[in-house]
Amino acid sequence: MLINLAYSPCPNDTALFGSIACGDLSMPGVTLKTHLHDIEALNQYAQTGHYDITKLSVFGYLKSQQHYQLLNVGAALGFGCGPLLVSALDQHPDLSKCSILFPGRLTTAYLLFRILNPDSPVRNHHFAPYNEVAQRVAAKEFDCGVIIHETRFTYQNYGLKKLMDLGQAWENLTQLPIPLGCCVIKHDLAPSLKEPFTQLVRKGFDQRGKESEKVPDYIQQHATELEPSVINKHIHLYLNDYTRDLGQIGHQAIQALTQRAESAGLLDEIACSQ
Repeated sequence: MLINLAYSPCPNDTALFGSIACGDLSMPGVTLKTHLHDIEALNQYAQTGHYDITKLSVFGYLKSQQHYQLLNVGAALGFGCGPLLVSALDQHPDLSKCSILFPGRLTTAYLLFRILNPDSPVRNHHFAPYNEVAQRVAAKEFDCGVIIHETRFTYQNYGLKKLMDLGQAWENLTQLPIPLGCCVIKHDLAPSLKEPFTQLVRKGFDQRGKESEKVPDYIQQHATELEPSVINKHIHLYLNDYTRDLGQIGHQAIQALTQRAESAGLLDEIACSQ
């Protein structure tokens, strides 16, 4: 059986799934073919159920539940790891008047910003791949930008200043970790593959640091930021106990994000803008 598995080229994903991609781990009777895409591309693909198993933003999952069900493994969720709102402007800007660049319309970063900043006009919101946001804001193409992934560790190199830690604001509001990304499986495949795939990924998680020499090269090959210290910081921040098992708190965090998005009317509003 051929199963198409998709995830991002970010170090936490390539570290988590690297043993599968490099052939160190496998499932009997199943060929796992891996595909790497920007997180917003993964979100968009999920809207049509394009891949059998995929990593995506939690918001992307909320918009694709007709195709997928949530896995308890593979999530990007935690404390102190949320998106950052940054700017190159000298003074703190009025967000109601700012042009703001986001890493994708279906990213949790965008949904979270909308929940926390309801007065920011949608007409001022713009979108680009996550690895372009910092440099385009630094070039003052936009007043502000929301950064995710490795850029969290490097934005100051672009001369940018942090205006708001969206993850910290979420934690203050809910006392829950911020649910950024998750892993999902198609409904029709779940009965036979959900549990064995979950155990396979957990085995890879538990064996990190003991993989073949191919895995570190695989991670480096796909990383946007090539500095080893940045890659290691990224992996250690975004791969954690919630990645191994969402658990009760992880599910509570996703439910809390869902409820706040629904209460603000953002799920329907953003769906209509696709």
